[in-house]
Amino acid sequence: VRGSVLTVAAPWPLARHPSASAHVAAAELRARYPHAERLFSRHGWQLPERVTRVYDADTAVKALGWQPRVTFEALLRVMEAAEAEEDGARSTWRTASTGDLVLEELLCGKY
Repeated sequence: VRGSVLTVAAPWPLARHPSASAHVAAAELRARYPHAERLFSRHGWQLPERVTRVYDADTAVKALGWQPRVTFEALLRVMEAAEAEEDGARSTWRTASTGDLVLEELLCGKY
C-alpha cells in the first residue's frame, strides 16, 4: 500500500466495457435505472449525457479491506424514500449494511 494511489469512491453501477463510448455508457446507465432521471430532476439535477470518467475503487477495496457504504443504487433508494416522504410515506431506507439513511445526510456526507 505504501506509495500507492488509491481511489476511494462508490463503485460504478454497470459492468465495465473499456471499448464503450461515453455516450453508450450514459445510455446504459439510463436504461438500467430508468427512474433515476425522474429522481434526479426533483433536485434540479441531470444525469450525464456522456460518462467520460469512471473511478475504480477495486484497488482500495483489496488493499484496505474497505467496502463502500454508499452505492448508486443506495442513493436511488434513499431518493425514492425521500420522494415517498414528500408524498406522505416512509422517510428512511434500512439495510443491515448501511443502517438508516436520510437523503439530506447522504448528500451532506454524514454516512
